[in-house]
Amino acid sequence: MTPITDWLDEILLSVASWLSAADLTAFQSTCKRLAALPTDVACWRRLCEAAWQDKPRYRLTPERERWLQLNLPLQSWRARYIFFEQDSKRQLITDTELISLNWYFNYSPQAGGMGKRTLQRVEFTETHLRMQNYPLLPWRLEPSELPAQSNRTPVAPEGRLGRFGPLTMIQNLMQALLSASPLPPKEQVLLIANFPPHRVQRKPDDWEWLIQNDNVIFVSALDESCITYNERGFLESPQHAVEAHD
Repeated sequence: MTPITDWLDEILLSVASWLSAADLTAFQSTCKRLAALPTDVACWRRLCEAAWQDKPRYRLTPERERWLQLNLPLQSWRARYIFFEQDSKRQLITDTELISLNWYFNYSPQAGGMGKRTLQRVEFTETHLRMQNYPLLPWRLEPSELPAQSNRTPVAPEGRLGRFGPLTMIQNLMQALLSASPLPPKEQVLLIANFPPHRVQRKPDDWEWLIQNDNVIFVSALDESCITYNERGFLESPQHAVEAHD
């Protein structure tokens, strides 16, 4: 029987293309011949595409791919895959993300939320929250820093920020996460004016952010059509859902 190391690259790449990220890593750790296989585009790009398909902000659209090539040109697809998988476990949001991401707000049903009828787009500036029917509301995060780096990262030059996140923060996080184990989960709260604290969470399904207390909910999303969160009547009030079912 011909040893696997004597197989043609085309055959080895065909085999590798069916493997998961963990299996592909193990496969290429077997020997120098397999480690040298050009799997980055053939395999790791496919794994990125599959992993990000159901996550609108990360989905590998032509626009997103141009953003990656422009802002992270020296990173391989394997490095990008590892980085975003590890970063998805991060439970601390940064000031820069809070300011740069699109946010949608609603009240919980007990506080008068009526699904899309009360849904609104809101904006966090560097110091205040802007929303309808309220004055400017000061905010702060606690804790407000990621380990070993400043939380408030300078915004990237015009044209290098885009819709997918702050460039400088992503580059700093990529360097930290690729050289260390994933950051341990930590609890974080967003304090807005004199309202009760809002718990900060990462949504595991699409890697967006969820910030809430008993009365209100904030959800980050690429745009309104990409909102996947619908608990606590965020998009559809419980009463409306019952009426529609009847």
